[in-house]
Amino acid sequence: MNKNELNEIKKLQKRPDGIFGSFMTRPVSHIVAYISNILKLTPNIVSFISLVLCLITCSILFFNQMYCSFIVAAILWWFAAIFDVADGDLARYIGKSSTFGGWLDSLFDRMKELLIFGVLGYVAYKNYNNELYLLLGFLSIFTNVMSGWISDTKKLLIEKRDVEIKL
Repeated sequence: MNKNELNEIKKLQKRPDGIFGSFMTRPVSHIVAYISNILKLTPNIVSFISLVLCLITCSILFFNQMYCSFIVAAILWWFAAIFDVADGDLARYIGKSSTFGGWLDSLFDRMKELLIFGVLGYVAYKNYNNELYLLLGFLSIFTNVMSGWISDTKKLLIEKRDVEIKL
């Protein structure tokens, strides 16, 4: 492993990172970005791998509620988060950041949030037969959508950025 390239990827990371990002995904995402570069994967392919890992995670949770399945799903979800961060690391490192790639990454992020919170809410409802869990799943989806909308609105109105994708 080329330490110089790995250090360069680390230097280009987007800041700030939250606690989960700083300690759980970032340390590994640099390595995933490095390996993805060696394998000639594009950042959009790395984003797609993150989505596929999320789909597998949700399938495991939805169809198999054994304890060991929850452990496997949690590990796969962690890998999905690592690949989600690695796509941006890779894009910045190889100089292939694009408006479309940012939009695609954001779209995949919203899809993953919708899937995981929806499935978790449904599985909890199914296991405990309490509609409150469906409501909590819906509220989680709603708050994530609102958070994204507020963030995008802030970029447009407060930071005065141009709209990235125009129809």
